[in-house]
Amino acid sequence: MADNISVSGQSQKRSKEMQNAINKIDVVSVLDSMQIDPALKSIMLGNIEVETGGTFDIDEVEGLKPGTKRDPGIGLFQKTGETLKNYRDYLKRTNKPHSIASEFEYYTDSIKDPNSPSGLYLGPGYMEDYQNMLSGKKSGTRKHKGSGIIKEYEPTFEDIHEHFVNFMMNPEEEARKKTINQRYEASVDAYNRFFAPRGK
Repeated sequence: MADNISVSGQSQKRSKEMQNAINKIDVVSVLDSMQIDPALKSIMLGNIEVETGGTFDIDEVEGLKPGTKRDPGIGLFQKTGETLKNYRDYLKRTNKPHSIASEFEYYTDSIKDPNSPSGLYLGPGYMEDYQNMLSGKKSGTRKHKGSGIIKEYEPTFEDIHEHFVNFMMNPEEEARKKTINQRYEASVDAYNRFFAPRGK
């Protein structure tokens, strides 16, 4: 009897791992088709890996600790509260279904146009700043790291990642400190595995 339970548990684990792998392929495929910076694609994928615990499930629901006084995060980016409300309103206003592509477009639309519905939710000033950073332009709100001087420079992968986590994801401070290195490492791995330019 014990052996049968053990075999069944192993089978369920393999099945779950296979489903996670399929989910990841679906997410990578959608990202790969999008006309955005490869670094941003990688950062999105890396953060999704951490947010979903590696399931890459668009319907993932966060498991909260007993006593947590908020609703659970939902989806690839584990949106909660006002962010989840804004995302659902974005879908309604743009007539888009909840999908992998829509989860990404909620963010990319805001970067392309700070005055888009999602840009207004996320803060048009922040979105214009992010747009400027991606193109290496001067920013009115962001100072060059360490120097205190606002100037043009080529943004590093770490710069793009830090801004995405702090302003797009905006996790709770304790969670941000606990996962920031994991998010970065997962993003670098995603870049090397899927999105780094390949030699012809």
